[in-house]
Amino acid sequence: MASAETKRGTQVMTGADILVKSLVDHNVEVIFAYPGGCSMPMHQSLTKYGNKIRTILPRHEQGGGFAAQGIARSTGRVGVVMATSGPGATNLVTAIADAKLDSIPLIAITGQVPTGVIGTDAFQETPIVEVCRGITKHHYLVTKVDDVARVMKEAFHIATTGRPGPVLVDMPKDVQMDQCHVDWDVPMNLPGYRVKVPLAQPEQIRQIAAAIKHSKRPLLYAGGGVIGSEGAAALRKLMELTGIPITMTVMGLGLYPNDGPLSLDMLGMHGSAYANFAVRDCDLLIALGVRFDDRVTGKKLLPKTRRSFTSTSMHRKSIKTRLRIFQYAAMCALCSMSSTRSLKLPTISRHGSSTARNLSKSIRSITMKNLMAFFSSMPFANYRT
Repeated sequence: MASAETKRGTQVMTGADILVKSLVDHNVEVIFAYPGGCSMPMHQSLTKYGNKIRTILPRHEQGGGFAAQGIARSTGRVGVVMATSGPGATNLVTAIADAKLDSIPLIAITGQVPTGVIGTDAFQETPIVEVCRGITKHHYLVTKVDDVARVMKEAFHIATTGRPGPVLVDMPKDVQMDQCHVDWDVPMNLPGYRVKVPLAQPEQIRQIAAAIKHSKRPLLYAGGGVIGSEGAAALRKLMELTGIPITMTVMGLGLYPNDGPLSLDMLGMHGSAYANFAVRDCDLLIALGVRFDDRVTGKKLLPKTRRSFTSTSMHRKSIKTRLRIFQYAAMCALCSMSSTRSLKLPTISRHGSSTARNLSKSIRSITMKNLMAFFSSMPFANYRT
């Protein structure tokens, strides 16, 4: 009889059980799963862990994909969706593409026909990895049961690090049913994938602080990258310090109350006219967690913007206009101000309805020392959403 202290690494499990156990080990509490013939073994495994992971049956795979996105957007944790092969998998495509564009951590698990008939146009066979190659952050077609534990470990790591995004795991039915000894501590095999958070250099911080100090009509332009890097609190602290008004992208709505005195609402094609006029007439545009999308810049500015932001340096070239633009690849983890030292900042009244002259005067009253202290306390993460 096997000892009760048998190591996890000597367990014999099916591929489906390994996959579901990996979800549990990564603290997944909810999965949206629509069953089918090629995903049935994984659904059977879900019943074994019903007390740890809740399975919700959507009425359509696309709805399940967007529901999983909702979990990720609202909690910051990975959303998980499952579908069968063929039409079930292709119904996930829109939700996967949306997660890629919006930088949402999502694990999409699909059933697949057995490995022996892949490529033979078998019943409900679709090369979903090829279909989704351009809309996923990474993708796997698992062909050996021994790889399942490693693949799931890598999938969660890739989906949640760097710029978050969707990862597709395609599971042939025979791999789900095969058994193997599980090594839960298997090392990841991700050559070339390095997650490095670039830190702003002191000279760059001085340039940013000086630009804010000497500007007369500064404006903050913030998007989803600030939310993704948990920098909303620090952004509001910056606004409190400087009194600089803000305009947000659709992904950045909620960073600052729309009815707040410093809010200019959303900008761009579908935004407010006054926000677009403010961007046009400002002398310093501070872009945080945004990507200068064509719905924001318009056709005339777009080509110049694309050429001007090819460099990765913090100080960007002018877009051949009067603007001086600093795009911090999201000024964040702008970041957990709770993890940085407490700052003694001067109290400055909000200037949402004040004149540009009064705003300029209040900014000049801020000492460079306080601005430098604020920026120096924050690491800058590599988000560009």
